[in-house]
Amino acid sequence: LGVASKTTPVRKKMTPVDLEATPSHVTGSTVLLAADGSFAKPCSGQMTEKNATILYKILVESGDILTEQEKLRRITVSFQSISYAVTVASDGFVYMIQTRS
Repeated sequence: LGVASKTTPVRKKMTPVDLEATPSHVTGSTVLLAADGSFAKPCSGQMTEKNATILYKILVESGDILTEQEKLRRITVSFQSISYAVTVASDGFVYMIQTRS
């Protein structure tokens, strides 16, 4: 037991990275439904519902970014001290990460 044969490689168990575990960089996050902007995951850290809603409105006003023809699209909004990375994924969700600039 515990010995790998030459035909079966041993793989390390991969675990998802907790983005908020790096407090010097990520300061908050949330997930919205792309279809209507409702919250699929509540805001965490310093991300506020107000800011998430404003970012979603930016996506809506940007044109075809939320259409099904686009498989993945990302927008970064940067201010002097805070940046937001907003990704529209093909799974129907909008992922938002707030970071320090």
